[in-house]
Amino acid sequence: MGSNWGNVNAGAIWFDVSLDVAPEQIGDACAVFCSDENITAQWEIIVFANVMEGQYQAGRMVTRSAQQGDPMSRMVAIANVPGARAWKVSARSVDPLGNYQAQITLASSATPAGAGFGVTAIKHGDDSSANPTYQNGTTAGGPVQASGPQTVALTASGTLEQANIAGAEGWIMLFDSLAPPLPGAVPFWSAHLGAAAGAAPDVSNWRYDAGPFGRRIALGWFVAVSSTPTTYAPAPVSSDVHAVFALT
Repeated sequence: MGSNWGNVNAGAIWFDVSLDVAPEQIGDACAVFCSDENITAQWEIIVFANVMEGQYQAGRMVTRSAQQGDPMSRMVAIANVPGARAWKVSARSVDPLGNYQAQITLASSATPAGAGFGVTAIKHGDDSSANPTYQNGTTAGGPVQASGPQTVALTASGTLEQANIAGAEGWIMLFDSLAPPLPGAVPFWSAHLGAAAGAAPDVSNWRYDAGPFGRRIALGWFVAVSSTPTTYAPAPVSSDVHAVFALT
């Protein structure tokens, strides 16, 4: 088994950390550890493996912060590439204006990791207490901004509620934009919710899952309810439809 570490600085620049040990200490599995000094820090990490034919990207992930429920020092990913002869990670902070550091440690073993091939992100603990919940009064107030720019979220979930309106329905929509979406805007994700016309009112659960690597929100995350499926059309006030949601 071999291991070594390197420091990475917050900002828009990528920093590399390589596993610089004797060849006999490197194997198919590589664990990636991160020790943060800032409770809000999140890091975008790309894992590379060298095999006989050259270097290849094994996978990409985004770490969770201590504010989201992870320890300050923890294993964040496990990589598994048959025939790996060398390992390297490239890392940069999700916040390009951050002013902090982290220590990235790589450890490799010839023993199979037991994880799937590629890179598996590791989640620690429960972050339910760290997730802000927002009310989205879409029917009267329009879209609600869920987060600012340069954030990464793994999931968004909640309910669409119809208050005493038979057959109320809508489409939950998620946008990455600088300002609240205008009618005609195209969401990056949408899902139909609610009852069909003429049916009794109900509550529909919804969930957007960005997968283990998360989704980077470049401009700002907006949640809205639309009366049409493909482009944003504000839900009629008379439908009394609104969304309650949380980001992870």
